[in-house]
Amino acid sequence: MFMQVPPELRALAPVVSPAALPPPPKKQEEQYVYRRGDPAKDARMFPAYPMKKPAAAAAPAQKQHEARAWWEDPVAIGSLLILLPPVGLAAVWRSKHYTTDARWALTVMTALTMCLVSAITIAILALR
Repeated sequence: MFMQVPPELRALAPVVSPAALPPPPKKQEEQYVYRRGDPAKDARMFPAYPMKKPAAAAAPAQKQHEARAWWEDPVAIGSLLILLPPVGLAAVWRSKHYTTDARWALTVMTALTMCLVSAITIAILALR
């Protein structure tokens, strides 16, 4: 692309002046075209209506301050997962504090931890 053209090839190409080139095509203004046949279905502006805050929107704020059971506390769940894993897993799945992904992650990690503890326990008992 940036190499010089040999003189033999340059002689074959016609010399074109910029004035001989056709002008670039003019941009046509875009026109809006209805895609539907019924313009009555188009959106219309309605007069403003004063919106009152529904009572249902205030309910989630009150739910956050609701007292939870002792076993729904994250510290209690973590303690149960370490000391009594089956009970801790039941508490995790019963709690509304965690999402489904978090519940699955805690379940898998608890299962892996139980496998590791079981392997260490078997190794210690085998060495005696």
